Amino acid sequence: ALCDKCVKFGTTKVPYSHFSRFQQGVAFHQWNLLMNPQRDPKSGDVNGPLLEVLELQQIENTFANNDDKKSALDGIVQKALSSDGKYCPVHYEEKAAAYHEMFENAEKEADEHVAAALEKDQQKYRERRDERIAKRMTRIRSIYASLEDSLDDCPLKDLALDCKWLESDERCVKFTCHIVEQKLSNIISAPASASERSIANAATSIKQIFNTLNEKNFFSFSYIENSGNRFRRGIYEYCTNETTPLEIMQSSIAGDTHFMQALEEEKPVRALVRALNRMRGALSRIFALSVVRDNPGVPDGDDENRVEEFRKLAEVVWNKKAPNQYGSEVMSFTIIKDTFNTCVEEFRTMKKNVKDYLRDEHTSRFLERDTAIAGRDNFSRQDAIDQVFVPKTHTVWMQGTRNSAYDHLRSRNFESLRNLHEQYFRRPSQFGVHA
Repeated sequence: ALCDKCVKFGTTKVPYSHFSRFQQGVAFHQWNLLMNPQRDPKSGDVNGPLLEVLELQQIENTFANNDDKKSALDGIVQKALSSDGKYCPVHYEEKAAAYHEMFENAEKEADEHVAAALEKDQQKYRERRDERIAKRMTRIRSIYASLEDSLDDCPLKDLALDCKWLESDERCVKFTCHIVEQKLSNIISAPASASERSIANAATSIKQIFNTLNEKNFFSFSYIENSGNRFRRGIYEYCTNETTPLEIMQSSIAGDTHFMQALEEEKPVRALVRALNRMRGALSRIFALSVVRDNPGVPDGDDENRVEEFRKLAEVVWNKKAPNQYGSEVMSFTIIKDTFNTCVEEFRTMKKNVKDYLRDEHTSRFLERDTAIAGRDNFSRQDAIDQVFVPKTHTVWMQGTRNSAYDHLRSRNFESLRNLHEQYFRRPSQFGVHA
């Protein structure tokens, strides 16, 4: 007798979603009909019964003798495998190929239809967006013209209104000075609903800030030009030679309440340091300019004349010692002074160690070793040694350890430092170093 499982599996239909591109588009799944033949993809043999469950039930009900059942079953199998049978492999493969082609064509048509519909929607979106940007741009240019009229007699008008027009962006404009961008944020975000009064109030506030900056001669930096304090001398050199008033006003706290209060209290240095506090790399560069001065009378070959290299080292020292200088809290003037004094002592130690390392006989031998062999990426042994001015910390993966060139230099562990520089020479790109 036929078991229940055979009857169940033999009458189960395969969902359409189970059809796939592989195996010539024929779905191979545990719920395939048992009467459908399957061809083994490796051997090519036809597997699985070729008979319908009803035919098996008919044999079971018609014949009582097992030999008669076997003979009837053999006859049905032979007929199924003949070229006239609807389940023969040839006919089955033709049918599978036809279904596969139909599936491919339907899928292609569906993809093209979906792509065309998507492109149409995107085109409509772009048209609506361009129209929206054009309307916003017209209104914002009108607001900008009003600001120009209001600041017409402000000496720092060009500085205040410096901006970049964003023709293909919904923001339309980006003001360079952070305080101006902040004062106009609500107006620019919704220009259509901005009233003339709100625009006038914003212009008055901006004008007051920049008039105060002009009255205090803030950007002349005369208040620190002749200072005997080396930190202030470093600030003066940085502000006059390496940055601009526009870059200073890009600071996120230049022009805020505390900044303006310091100016009103005749403390321009505090205001300037507060603004520089939020300029990435400014304080570290100021420290470097403060502790490493130009030595024009020193011969070129002398270590003391490597001014820029030692300034790089000074910047590393500052960044190592400065407590969370780019965190949410602004470093106070007192913390900056304490950090400066700490870094001066640290830099003095590091500078001496660098000089001793460069003059060490083992370092000289390192430079003379394998001179005929060039390093990778045009990275020489001298380039590797010069990394002593920018000591880095490397994490050793899979070991959970850190290899710190800074710590090696500070503790005068010159052997470990040279080993690290040897690795730099061999694999510069792996350690992110360059000449």
